[in-house]
Parts: sequence; structure tokens; C-alpha cells
Amino acid sequence: MPITPLLLAIPLLLPAELGRWIETHDNLGGVRGVAAMPTGGVAILDSDREAVLLQSEGNTTTLNLGQFLHQPQGLSVAADGRLYVADTGHHSIMFFDQDGRMLGGFGGRGEDEYRLLEPHDVCVGPTFVAVADTGNNRIQVYEPGGAYIQSIEGPPGDPLRRPEGITIDSQNRI
Repeated sequence: MPITPLLLAIPLLLPAELGRWIETHDNLGGVRGVAAMPTGGVAILDSDREAVLLQSEGNTTTLNLGQFLHQPQGLSVAADGRLYVADTGHHSIMFFDQDGRMLGGFGGRGEDEYRLLEPHDVCVGPTFVAVADTGNNRIQVYEPGGAYIQSIEGPPGDPLRRPEGITIDSQNRI
């Protein structure tokens, strides 16, 4: 049965309300995303270094993911701790365990329903993964392992235009 997430325009939510937030200001260096970890720490995507920093209880672990990523832009952490990264340069979503081992990926350059073009963000909910498919002007929805579910292109007559951020709320709405 297809998931029918509701597309919403959310004017302002505080980071504490989302459990994750996105930051792209140049004055922060390569920080492109910050996500809450299920264990209470935070994961920080450093796009310049192509690394994810895991910070918890004063300790920082650096996962150097440059061998897998090219121009990462977005980050989300699943309830089981898997890290999902929007890999803009490879037009894909890659996911890793908390030790930096690649578990899989999905997407790939293209315009077909399951393909991606310059994804800028990813968000993992309890039952699906939503992707801001920026270059294709749509939101893509996948199962957590990467199986394609559906595309959301906006309401008739008012299509999405280069979405760059995405979140899923506590009621599974995008």
C-alpha cells in the first residue's frame, strides 16, 4: 500500500521541535546538517571535509566518508542510529552505521521516478525516507532500505521548485 504523506509548508519550527535542523550559512565552514542521535548526542555533517562528526557526552568521533561521498549536503539519523546522507555530487542517498561502514545507497543520476538529481536533503521517519530531489523539482519517498515508494511534485498548477530542505513530523507528515 503506498504511503500518502501530506506535503506541508512549515514557516518556523524550533530545532527542539524537529529533533534535527539544517544550516547552510557559509560562516559556519562546511557544516551542512546537524541531526539528533537516538542516544542523545548529535551528528554534524561537515561537507567540506566529507565527514560526519558524532558528538556525545563530551566525546567526538569523526567518520571520514570521503571515499563514499562527493558534495554531501543533508544528514538525517534513523531511530536505529543509521546515518543517511544526501550525496549531491553522486545524485544519491547513502546510509552508514555509526562506525562509518556503508550499508547501502539508492537513487542515482536521472529523471525516472526512483532516480535523483542533486538531492540536497534527506529525512528518515519511522516508516519511510523523504528526499528533497532538488534538481528534479520534487520530493521522493523511499523505504528505509531504499526501495522506491512515490514522488511528490506539488499540487496541480503549483509544482515544487528546487526543494532544498525536508523534515517529517511526529504524525508522519512531510
